[in-house]
Amino acid sequence: MASQLRAELDRFWPGPVGLFSAIDSPISLAFLTRYPSPQDTRGLGEKRLAAFLKAHRYSGHKPPGQLLERLRSAPAGRAGETETLRRRSIVGHLTRTLR
Repeated sequence: MASQLRAELDRFWPGPVGLFSAIDSPISLAFLTRYPSPQDTRGLGEKRLAAFLKAHRYSGHKPPGQLLERLRSAPAGRAGETETLRRRSIVGHLTRTLR
């Protein structure tokens, strides 16, 4: 299931892949539950990410700014609105199953 989730993200939003230690780690799954598509991260800034990391007891020792830059510097997907909604749904399903 983790491989399927990684493959799905690679297709339309590679930013979260490699953001945390493993795609199926608790913090990665929490992140993808809250932010299952690039559109969901529009309001995500350094302070909000810092609060998310603190709430989930992140211990990766990378500052929020560095994680945010990594997320934003990843290649952008080219999915249209309908495809994005469908892929967002798939990410949600896989995330729930892995949790």
